[in-house]
Amino acid sequence: MKVDQTVLPTLESIERALPSHLDAIRALAASGEWEAVRNRIEVQVQPLESLSSELVKDVAREVEEQRAQAALNISRAERRIFLACQLRDSSRS
Repeated sequence: MKVDQTVLPTLESIERALPSHLDAIRALAASGEWEAVRNRIEVQVQPLESLSSELVKDVAREVEEQRAQAALNISRAERRIFLACQLRDSSRS
């Protein structure tokens, strides 16, 4: 399967960034800094969530396109085999 080469590095970057954001959010929440918690979620965590969601959608769309192409190729191959068998059988008669 051919997927955009930026997907894996982007997901790895998100994976590395998320734990530190979550630790900071926990620390802010523990100190009662609820406005800072909301701000950090809105400014830093939600964009990461949106980006990862878009990447997953892109990969799913690509997989579906390739699956459809594979099904079409299989159908074509089945028709060719069927026709070849019919031609072989008719040439024996």
